[in-house]
Formats: sequence, C-alpha cells, structure tokens
Amino acid sequence: MASRGRGKNEKSAPRVRRVEQIELSERHIILRIVFVGLFLALAVAGFAIGIKNVFGVPKGWREISPTGLTASAAGVSEEITLTYYVGRGSASAAKDNRNVTALYRDALNEADRIYDARTVNGMNLAFLNANPNKWVAVDPALRASLLLIAETDCRNVWLGALSEIYYDLFFRPDGSDLSEYDPAINPALGEICADLAAFARDPASVGLSFKGDSVMLTVSDEYAAFAAENGIDAYLDLFWMRNAFIVDYVAASLTANGYSAGYITTVDGFSRNLARDETEFAFRIFDPDGTTVRVAGELIYSGATSFVRFKSYCFPSDPDWLWVAGDDGVVRHPYLSTADGTPRAAISDLVGFSRTGGCAETALRLTPVFTAGELTPSALAALTGAGIGYVYTRDLVVHVNSAEVTVTNLFESEDAVYTVTKD
Repeated sequence: MASRGRGKNEKSAPRVRRVEQIELSERHIILRIVFVGLFLALAVAGFAIGIKNVFGVPKGWREISPTGLTASAAGVSEEITLTYYVGRGSASAAKDNRNVTALYRDALNEADRIYDARTVNGMNLAFLNANPNKWVAVDPALRASLLLIAETDCRNVWLGALSEIYYDLFFRPDGSDLSEYDPAINPALGEICADLAAFARDPASVGLSFKGDSVMLTVSDEYAAFAAENGIDAYLDLFWMRNAFIVDYVAASLTANGYSAGYITTVDGFSRNLARDETEFAFRIFDPDGTTVRVAGELIYSGATSFVRFKSYCFPSDPDWLWVAGDDGVVRHPYLSTADGTPRAAISDLVGFSRTGGCAETALRLTPVFTAGELTPSALAALTGAGIGYVYTRDLVVHVNSAEVTVTNLFESEDAVYTVTKD
C-alpha cells in the first residue's frame, strides 16, 4: 500500500514593509546624477544584505525540508524527519544545507521507488514480486536488503502480505463496526491471516534464494494459489518495516558523501543517529501505567546508533495507520505473530538499538522476540549475542543489556521509584 502522508499547516504570507518615495529636484542636474548613483549603490548593497538575510542559513541544528520529491516520496517525507547540524565543518551552513537537502531528496525518491512492493519501477521490490520463481537482477540496495532478510531469518517479514487487511482495519470509516475489519474477532479474516501465517512460517512455501548477482523469490504452488484466491498481490511487502529500510538507505547516502552530523527519526518508532563524535543524546524510556505512560528514565548514548521502538499502546499523536484503539479498548498494532497473523506483544514497550547495524537489521532481529507469547531469557540472550542492545521496563525495573549506554533521570514519586539493572 502506498504511504499516506499528512498535510502541513500553510504558512501565512510575509508582511510587506511600506516604502516611502523621495522626489529629486529638477535643479542641479549633476548633483542629481550623483545622488542617483549613490542611491543605486545603496540599493545594490541593500539588496545584497536582504538576500543574505532572506536566504542565509544560520549555523546549527536544522530540520531538512526537501523539495522536488515524487508524489509518493512526498508522503514518505511526512513520516521521516532528518535533522542536521549545518556549518559544523569547513563548509558554510548554507552550502551544507544545500548539499544535504539535495542528497536527502534524491535518497527519499530512490528509496521509495526501490521498496515499493506493488508498482513496478525498474528492478524494485514490486518487480521481484511480479516474477516469482525466476532468477532476476534487482537494484543493488534491494539485493543487500534481501540478503539481510535471509540472514536474520525473520519469518515475520512474510506477514507483510497481510498489510492490505490491516490497513483496512486502521483506516476503517468512523463509526464502522470493528468486527467487519479486525481479524482477531472476524472469523473469515482470522482464517485468512492464520492460513497465511502458516505459509509465512514455512521456508518451503516462500523464501529467497541467491546465485551470483541474481535473486529468486521462491513461492510454492499451494501458496501461489492461496494468494490468487484471496487477492494477495505482493508476497513480500515490508509493511511497517518499510520506513526502517528507507531510513537506512538515506543514512547510507548521506554518510557515503561525507555527511554524518545529523539524525533521522520517524513517526513509527525508527531513529538513526549518524554522528560519529562524542556528542551525547538522550532516548526516552516509556512505561505504560494504566491509562497513562510514564517516562521511566532516559537512555544516554553517543556515536552512530540505530534505534527501534516496539509498543503495544498508542499516544494521541501516533499515526492512525499503525496503532488504533478499538471500541473494546484494545490497541491494534502492526506487529504480527507468525502463530496466527494477528498482533501480539510479549511486553508493552521494547526498544532495540545497534551500534553496527541499521534500523532494518534491528527491527528484523527484534520482531520475533516482541511478537512471541512472552519475553524469554533465551530470546534476550540471542539479541545480545547478535550485538543488539535492548531496554524495557517491568515491575518498576529498567532492564538494559549494554554497558555502552547509561540510564539516567529515573522516575521517582510517592507511588513509584524506578531502578535499573544490567542483564
């Protein structure tokens, strides 16, 4: 499904300063010429100063706002924010802003094309979906992503084929009956999800093979028949993970061109800090408590780091296409379990982070852990072994497995006092 953007508030028209006219006398023509020349010089200087004031870019942190995006990429830009420190190096802030903006625009356009699962545009993901059981060449960035999917063996990614069902749920009309859209309480939809989950769990039903520079999307005859019968038009749809891959693509494009003084965030829980210096950043640790969400503490870190937040609750500001509270008070979210193809959460809030991997790898490794029936020591140990840090809260204790970060500003009140433990 194409990304759905949200409109921005229109800016008010700039105020126009009143200009007084000065008349020159007809006498003393030479003096008049001198005055004209003087006024022209002042006008040119004033124009130059005005241009500098209008178009000059101050040094410091700046949200990058690209123009020239495709219609689809413009929707993505509503979900992703690049904040960059312009003018930190030898280049001027204006030059940094100009170059970073151009790189960001091109990266968003290209990443949106590459990871589009349904519209064939070059050798993109949709092209792969349109050619199952064939050896094909795909975009190099897509091939690298497919290798990552195969390496992490995250079978949950194949549940993205259910994205249209869940988008229908998230975008259902106001006042509509939840039972018409929710697979958890609609038997017909629940059966489709459970059947597809069985295919997603089975490598013999759907998977990826590699040979040289070519890749094959392998699909069994049984699954192909099921997909055709149920209107499933993409075997591999990155669904809620799509922005993770886009963030990584943007980050790679910026750093490859020498721009790393920034960070990227999304509305759906992905963050990637590009900075390689010792500047400290803070990442909030949340802990739902009934109808409220506490800030249990802050994770302090420095250096290039990728973050992914999984959560089974929603804030009022959350995008309604990924978290929605049903009439029964239960929050529907996009993290689907391979057990039955419905949302499942082992804990209400789980944050994963990586110093070496991107948002996509972190998401792929955490998804099976979060969507399991419970948060087990063996699953957490596997994350540590894969170089993935994690943080979560349980019973007023903040659990973290990495010594490279510090938990501070722990919440304290008469009713609750948080502590921290290193797993």
